[in-house]
Amino acid sequence: MSVHLSPLDQALDPGTPAETLRFLAKREECRAAVAANPNTPVEVLLRLAMAFPREVAGNVGFMLAVMTEPERLDELEASTHTLAALCRVPGVPEAVLELGMRSSEISVLRSLLVNPNLPASYVERLVRSKEK
Repeated sequence: MSVHLSPLDQALDPGTPAETLRFLAKREECRAAVAANPNTPVEVLLRLAMAFPREVAGNVGFMLAVMTEPERLDELEASTHTLAALCRVPGVPEAVLELGMRSSEISVLRSLLVNPNLPASYVERLVRSKEK
């Protein structure tokens, strides 16, 4: 007897194959669960990050990709709105915060400042950069 999981249950299951998650990311009721699933491909996570920044920022797969594939950050840098959304989230990987710090976009810098876990050293750097 085989057990059929609902699309949402599949999206929540970390054992769901990446290709299935890629498909499920197109279903409105599954998007947040796919954004949190550690098996979701990075390119899908980057597409979902604007709508679900907390889920993506807390996704172990995203954190691992940021550490092991820093070139993925280039894709994030190209999307100011997505970068701003992620910079607001407590616990976002430090590499994302650093990317935000290099941004010249005021929306990204404001997002950094509303992040309650932004290290004091980052705040000092932002203040110093504005004094120049």
